[in-house]
Amino acid sequence: MFFVLFARSRLSYPNPSSGQVTVRYALPEAAHVEMALFDMLGRRMQELASESQSARSHRLTFDTAGLSSGTYFIHMRTGDFAETQAVTLVR
Repeated sequence: MFFVLFARSRLSYPNPSSGQVTVRYALPEAAHVEMALFDMLGRRMQELASESQSARSHRLTFDTAGLSSGTYFIHMRTGDFAETQAVTLVR
């Protein structure tokens, strides 16, 4: 079984956000990571990561410029593990 540990059970911060969002996570072993941002209708708005990563803590920061206010979902997948968390953008 494969687990991804999120720092203090928070995948992203700040939340709500008006600019950049940072995603923090730790991989207990090397894995291929896929992460994307989706809107409320399930449309992929941004691909955030699609790469092999080493076993360690990771931090990914992305800009939300060009996105409207609203609720979005960060979806992360590594092997059999998947996690989704809502993030609210305020303009």
